[in-house]
Amino acid sequence: MGISTETAMKQLRTITVPRKLPQPPGQVKKRRVQEASSKNVITIPMGKLKEPPLPANTRTIKVVDMKETRREILSNWRGFTSMQIVQLHRMHYTNLRSAAVMLSRLKQELGQQDDPPNEDYLPKLALAKKEYNEIRQMNKDVRKRGAMDVVTVSNADSIVLQALQYVTSSDPNLLFASLCPLTGLRPIEIAKMALFQTKLNNKQEHQSWWACQTRFAKRGTMKSKYNECRDRPFLAPYWLIERALHLVRKRWPCKDLTNKEISRKHSTHWHKILVKAFPQLPGITARLCRRFFAVYSHHFFGKNMFVGGESQASLNSYASWVLGHATLEDQVIAYSSLVIRPMPKLNLFEAGKNLKVSEPAATTNPNTSAVSSTDHPVAEQTGQMSVPTRNMVLNFSITKPDL
Repeated sequence: MGISTETAMKQLRTITVPRKLPQPPGQVKKRRVQEASSKNVITIPMGKLKEPPLPANTRTIKVVDMKETRREILSNWRGFTSMQIVQLHRMHYTNLRSAAVMLSRLKQELGQQDDPPNEDYLPKLALAKKEYNEIRQMNKDVRKRGAMDVVTVSNADSIVLQALQYVTSSDPNLLFASLCPLTGLRPIEIAKMALFQTKLNNKQEHQSWWACQTRFAKRGTMKSKYNECRDRPFLAPYWLIERALHLVRKRWPCKDLTNKEISRKHSTHWHKILVKAFPQLPGITARLCRRFFAVYSHHFFGKNMFVGGESQASLNSYASWVLGHATLEDQVIAYSSLVIRPMPKLNLFEAGKNLKVSEPAATTNPNTSAVSSTDHPVAEQTGQMSVPTRNMVLNFSITKPDL
């Protein structure tokens, strides 16, 4: 008996579609929720997906992976023009000062390559002259704002006494800490740049506390031979300063390093030394020590700065001269905006005359008398030092910091 096509299809459907088993009420509710949520699902066909158009008020920002880009430039600098490199730095660094610094570092790294660019390529890796003028103006504005930040130091004598104790030590950490407030030198000048000679341009009172500085970290074009050597004082006898510089530079040899490499390698450690060495001065930095030196030393040396005691130098002109500024500009105001209250009462020159050091080696300085480590005020963990002042005697006790 023949079966029609329509009947056969009905039987096939009956065979292929299984009968659904009865489900518990919880499963039925869950299935209904899934079916309801599936109605909101949009099915996207396979293939190349098209991004939806952005709204009209949307701005597209291109992000540069500068770390990978710098590696690519160093490995294949011929694939980039100097203009392209400068433009990449402008796009990535919104701060012009950061862009200028990173361009300078890239130029230095390219110059150290085995196959460096030619002399015409490297000078073009720089910002425009207008941008550099803008950076200089921003730096001046920062200094002017810093001049409005007046710092008051109420324990100036104790800071100087602490530094005088440290400068008699043979520990390079303590010596570095002492040089910052006693000399006002920049860390880069302590480590490498500063050079001195004992021959002065003018005769000075307390001449053993003076030296003529012949090299600075930052100087403009010198207009005369006289300015090539600047007479400047210290808050300790110069032979102690010279000894401390020698030991510090022996501990951190920086002769073959650039100023930027020295700063990146040692600045953090040196800052920690200052913080631990002078806990009585919160927020201490090398710049704050320069400001402190300018104001404190002006009290002792401002009257006999230029004409051997016959003229009184203003604080701004004195600070600009001893700190090695090329010209007397607004930037010095930031260094002179520090108040010492009460005024110094320490008899500085009498205290410096009584300083003695103990050399670690058997050799001794013929100009100084060596003492044993048990008598040395900084050799032990604690020590006492009696220092005469103009009106009284200060009994000052120090504790050697764990540097």
